[in-house]
Amino acid sequence: MGEPKDLGKELETADNPTAETGESLGNPEDQFRDYCRNHLEQIFDASIRGRSVRESSEHRPEIWVLEELAEQDFKIPNYQIGRIFLEELTQFSLEKIREGQADKLQPFVANLYDLYFSSSPNISNYGRFSERFRLVAKMISIPELRPLAGSNSALELVNDLAFGSDELARDVSEHLLGLSVGEVIAVIQMIRSATAQGISQGEFAFDGIDRMSMIVSQIRENYPSRLVKYSCDICLEQIAKLWNEDYSQNSREVESREEVELSEQILSRVRLDPPPPHPFVAHVAQDTVVALDRNNLPTSYGKLDFETLKTAEPVISAQTISELEKMRTVSLSETFHFDTHNFLEFVRARILAGMLGHEPNNSELADFLSQNFKFLSAKDFAELIRTDEGVQTAREIASLERARINQEVSDKNEEISRHAVQFFSDWLDEMDAKGKNQLHSFDVGKFRKYQKEGNLEGAFSVAHNMAGILASLSENLDGSQRVQDEDVARLTAYFQEVDRQHTKNWRQAESSFRLKLSVLEKLHEKDLSSNARLSTEVGKRLPEICTVLLERCQQTQAEPTQTVHLKRIEAVDLDKDVNPWGGQGEEYAYLRFLWAPAMIKKVNFELGEGVDITELNVSSQVQLLRFLTSAPDETFDQLRGVLGQNREFGKQILQSFLSCGEDREYGNKIIEIAKTLGSESRLVFEKYAEIVELVSDIEGFIQDNFSREFDQAEIRSATQGLLKRGRDILVMACQIADFPEEIAARLQDYNIILLTFSEALKAARRSGAMIELEGIKNLVTERVPGTEVSENDRHEMLAIAKSNWSKAPNPSAPEAEIVRSTMQHLLPEVERGIREGFSKSDNEFVIIKIQGKIVAFLRFDKVEGGTYFGSFNVDENARGANLGRMICQKFVNEKAHEGRIFAHCSPMQDISSYYISKEGGFISRGIDLNSAGTGEAGFDLVRDDNANSRYQFAGKPHEEIVQLESDPTRLPTGVVILKQDHLKPEEYQQFLRKSQEQYAQGKVMTAFFRYPKDSMVKYAVFEPAAPSSQAG
Repeated sequence: MGEPKDLGKELETADNPTAETGESLGNPEDQFRDYCRNHLEQIFDASIRGRSVRESSEHRPEIWVLEELAEQDFKIPNYQIGRIFLEELTQFSLEKIREGQADKLQPFVANLYDLYFSSSPNISNYGRFSERFRLVAKMISIPELRPLAGSNSALELVNDLAFGSDELARDVSEHLLGLSVGEVIAVIQMIRSATAQGISQGEFAFDGIDRMSMIVSQIRENYPSRLVKYSCDICLEQIAKLWNEDYSQNSREVESREEVELSEQILSRVRLDPPPPHPFVAHVAQDTVVALDRNNLPTSYGKLDFETLKTAEPVISAQTISELEKMRTVSLSETFHFDTHNFLEFVRARILAGMLGHEPNNSELADFLSQNFKFLSAKDFAELIRTDEGVQTAREIASLERARINQEVSDKNEEISRHAVQFFSDWLDEMDAKGKNQLHSFDVGKFRKYQKEGNLEGAFSVAHNMAGILASLSENLDGSQRVQDEDVARLTAYFQEVDRQHTKNWRQAESSFRLKLSVLEKLHEKDLSSNARLSTEVGKRLPEICTVLLERCQQTQAEPTQTVHLKRIEAVDLDKDVNPWGGQGEEYAYLRFLWAPAMIKKVNFELGEGVDITELNVSSQVQLLRFLTSAPDETFDQLRGVLGQNREFGKQILQSFLSCGEDREYGNKIIEIAKTLGSESRLVFEKYAEIVELVSDIEGFIQDNFSREFDQAEIRSATQGLLKRGRDILVMACQIADFPEEIAARLQDYNIILLTFSEALKAARRSGAMIELEGIKNLVTERVPGTEVSENDRHEMLAIAKSNWSKAPNPSAPEAEIVRSTMQHLLPEVERGIREGFSKSDNEFVIIKIQGKIVAFLRFDKVEGGTYFGSFNVDENARGANLGRMICQKFVNEKAHEGRIFAHCSPMQDISSYYISKEGGFISRGIDLNSAGTGEAGFDLVRDDNANSRYQFAGKPHEEIVQLESDPTRLPTGVVILKQDHLKPEEYQQFLRKSQEQYAQGKVMTAFFRYPKDSMVKYAVFEPAAPSSQAG
C-alpha cells in the first residue's frame, strides 16, 4: 500500500500516517480506524503548533481523498466511511478533554472544518441516514465539536427528512431503538437543537420537523426506559412551542425566579474555576452545582459547600468584571437586545451587593444608579425598578395562565383519545367477527397490550397510525380516492374527526390565551409603557454605563472565600469523587442528562409533589438513574403513591428505596413498610436515611484513603454489606416491633455502630494503621449484665478508662494541664465505679465493638428512685464527629423514658456543658466540693423529663444568656447567672462557692457553657427548682 495523502508543506515535519499503519491489525475496519486515529493526531499536533492544514497537494477536497483511500486501500464500503471517521473523532476529542487539553481543540476543529466539513456533502453525509442521527448527536454533545455538527449537519437532517417520507422516519426510529440509553438521549437532545434551527427556514422545513416529532414519539412509545421517555417528553414539549407565533420568547426554557436568585448568589460569593462561558449556575445535587450553556444543558460541574455559602458575603469577583466587559462588548453590536430585568438584577446582585456586603433593596439600587448616571433622576430609576417588577409579575401570571389553559386542553383531548381507543377496539372486534381484519397482527397485539396496561397514549398512538395507514391505502397514486370499504371509511372518518377536534381545541386554547394576554397587557398598560420608555434610555447608554461600572468594580474587586473547581461534564463518569469505581457503571455517565434543569423538573414532577432530587447525594442519584432506566411501571407507580401520601418525608422514603439498588424484593419491602405505617413511618425512614448517607460517606472515605490497600470489588462488597445489614435490621424490626419508635431505636443502634466505625477509620488513617474490611461485618452493640461481662472485656474497658482519665482530651488546649490534673485525681473513683458495676447482675453495661475490639461503653445501675448513669468512655482512637454525644443521646434517652436518671460530672470537663443543656436533658441539683474524697468538685446531675422541660433557660440561645448576664435587671425573678474563667484559680473557687450558695437557696443549674466556644469563660444559669428536682 502506498502513501495515502500529503497534507502539504505545513505538515512536512509531522509523521504522515500511511495505509501500512494498520496492516498488523485484524480486519479492514480496525485498520481504517487506526489510520483515522493517526490522521487526527497528525492534524491535532499541527494545529497546536499554530499551523493551518491545507488540502492535499493534488488540490482535491480532502474528503474525496479519504473516500478513495478507504475504498481502495482498506476496502471500506462508502456508507461506513463517515461512521468510522466520526466515531474516532468523537472518541479522540473526549480523550483530549479528559486529559485536560480541551483548550487545544479549537484550532484543531477549525482545521478539521476546512478539511472535512466545509464542503457539501461533508463527512457526516457519508453513511446510512439512520446512522447519521447517532453520529451527529455524539458530536453535538461535545461543545468543542459543535461548530462541525451544529450549524450544518443537524440542520441537514431536518432538511433531508422534509424531502423524505414517513417510512424513512420509521426506519430511523427502528435503528435508534437498538441504541443504548445514553446514545438515544443524546439523539433526542440533538433533535431539540435541530428542530429549533429548522423553524427559521419556514415552510421548507416543516415536514422535516413533523417527522422529527414522529421519530421522538415512536421512541417514547417503544423504548423500555423511563429516563428516555422523560427526554422524549421534554423534546416534544419543545417542538410544540416551535409553532407559537412568539417562538423566540417561548421556545427557550425559562428559569424560575428562585433559580435565578440562587445562581446570582453563587456567582457573587463563589469563585468558579475556570469561569464558565455562560454565567448561570444551577443546584443539581446535595453538594453539587453545574454551569449551564445557553441551551440550559450542563457543561461543567463541581462541589459547593452550601453551609459556607449561607454565611458568605457577596464580593465583586473577577468573574463579575469579566461578564461586565462582555456585556459592554455585546452592547456595541447592532443586533444587541437590551434586557432591562437582567441588567438590573446583575447590578443589584453582582455589583452593588459586592460593594455593600449585603443584598441591596430597591431604594439602595435606585440611589446607586442615580448617583453614578445623571441621564435619569433618582425618581426615574426608582420608577424603572418598580415597573420592571410589575412586568416580571405580569409575565409570571401569563405563564401560569398558559399552563392552566394547556392543561385544560390536554384533559379535553385525553378524553377524546380515550373514546377513540375504545372505538378502535370495538371496530377491531367487529372486523374479527366479520373476518375482515387485515391489519398486521404485531400492530394489533401492541394496541391490545397498551390498552390492557391502561397506557392511553401508547394505545391511541398505535390506533391513530393504523387508521392513517388504512387511509393512505385508499388513495390512488394521483391522490384521487379509491372506492373505500364501508367499515374502513367509517374508521378513517372517525379518526379524521378526532384530529379535527384535537386541532380545534388547541387553536381555541391559543385564542383564549391571546385574549387573556391582551387583558393583562391592558391592565398593566401604564407600567409597560413607562418601563419601555425608561428601558430605551438605559439601553442606548449601556456601553458608557458598563465603562463606569467597570471602573467602580475594579476599585473594589475582592476574592470570594470559597472556590468551586469545575470539571467537564463529559468526564463525569471517570471522576473518582463522583464514581469511585473508575468508569464502571454506565449510569454515572447519565448524570450529565439528569443534571439538566428540564430533566430535574421532569423527574421531580413524575415522582410527585414534595420530592426534590437535588436534595439527594450523587450516590443516591445514580441509584435513581438505574431505577429510571429499568423500573417496571408497577413498581414506579407504587413508589410514587407512597411518596405522594407522605410528602413531608418523601426524601427519606426515596433514599431508603434507592439504597436497595437492583434488589427489587427489598425495594418492595420498603414500599410496604411505608404503606403499612403511613405517616407514623417518618421517624423510621429518617433514621434509615441517616444510615444510607453514613454508609455513602464511609465508602467515599475508604475509596479516598485506602484504595491502595483494597481493590474496588472489596470496598464495594464491604460497604454494600453495611447497607444490607441496615436493610435487614429495618425489615426485621418492622416484623417484630409494635411501635415505630421501637424500629427507630434499633436503627439508631446501628447508626451509632456505623458512626463509631467511621471514626475508627479516620483514626486508622491518621495513625497509619491497617484496617480489615472483613471486620466491618462484625460491628455490634452488646447489652450485658455486670456479672456477665467477660474477663477480656473487663480488662479492655478498664484499660480504655485509664487511658482516657490519665490525660486531657485535647492536649493542645490552654486548659489542658488543669483538666489533666483533675481527671487523674478522679481516675481511682472511675475505676472503682466500673469494678463495682461488674459485681452486680442488675447493673447493665452497653458495649460497642468493631472487629471484636471495644470502642465505647457505658453503665446503668438500678438505684432507688431511678437509674444511675456512669462509666461512659469512648476509645480515644474512635473519637470525633460528636460520637460520644450521639451514643449518650441514644442510650440515655432510652432510659429517660423509664424514669429519672442520675449522674455526676466535673465542672472542668467540657462534656458537662452537653449534659447540662436542653440536648443533654440533665440539670445540676447540687455540687460536692470533695467528690468521693478525690479533692475535686463534682456536679450532682438528674434528668427528669417531666420536670426539666419546665426550665426556660435550658434551651435559651447562649448569646441571649450572655447579654442578660451583663444586664441582670432583665432577668426573671429568682434567676441568677454566674460567669467565671476556669483558668484563673481564684475565679474558679469563687464560682464553686457561689454555686453552693445558689443550691442552698433551693435552685438548680439549668445551663452551663463556654461562650464563645473557644473562650475560657464559662456561664452557669440557676433557676428555682421544680419540686421533683430538689435534692434530698
